[in-house]
Amino acid sequence: MDAFSADYCIFTTNVFAIYNTAGAKRPEQIIGMHYFSPVPSISLLEVIPLESTSDTIKAAKVKVGLKEGKTCIEVRPVLGF
Repeated sequence: MDAFSADYCIFTTNVFAIYNTAGAKRPEQIIGMHYFSPVPSISLLEVIPLESTSDTIKAAKVKVGLKEGKTCIEVRPVLGF
């Protein structure tokens, strides 16, 4: 993805199994956001920073969640939640 995205892009995923930053040029810009189904009805949003995720990126993703009307909680990237 590094080759196809601008330097300012944040790589966000809802797929829990791809939190591997090996080879990433910008590991500080990788983060997860887990929405619960049905998304319009469930207000909870898990923001999942990695050890490499910067505080600026964490704050940006919480801001996105709040704009969406979600209650944001930070969780660790652990398989199986």
